[in-house]
Amino acid sequence: MKYKHLQKLLYKNFDSELLKKEKEILEKALEKSKELRTEREKLITLRNLLTNSSQKSFKPFFEERLIRKLNESKITENEFDNFIYSLVFSFKRIAFAAIIVTVILLSNNFIQSGDISFESALGLHEPSIAEVFDPTYVLIGD
Repeated sequence: MKYKHLQKLLYKNFDSELLKKEKEILEKALEKSKELRTEREKLITLRNLLTNSSQKSFKPFFEERLIRKLNESKITENEFDNFIYSLVFSFKRIAFAAIIVTVILLSNNFIQSGDISFESALGLHEPSIAEVFDPTYVLIGD
């Protein structure tokens, strides 16, 4: 039988009453395994130390401290929600400002070109033959 299963039976034996078949399995395993007997002795020692310890309860105001800690964890969750909300709110403002700047730039390009087209919206113009073949035009301009 697997050691983990036998270990669970050993722990269960300390906490509650085992079935007859489980008791037999555990007793046989204890007879055969020195490791399992050592584990049982450790548990007995630990159990005795805990029962003989002087502190039988929690420190004063345990419940109040526990409730405060739980409420602090809720505040942390709310702070995360507030952070996400502030990011969304800021992004809305930035997006609105970007739309206004885009509209102003497009209007300016339309007014300067006097034409409503895709090229004029982007401030593009069709180059003339002189602009294409004259290398000084690129350097000097008009």
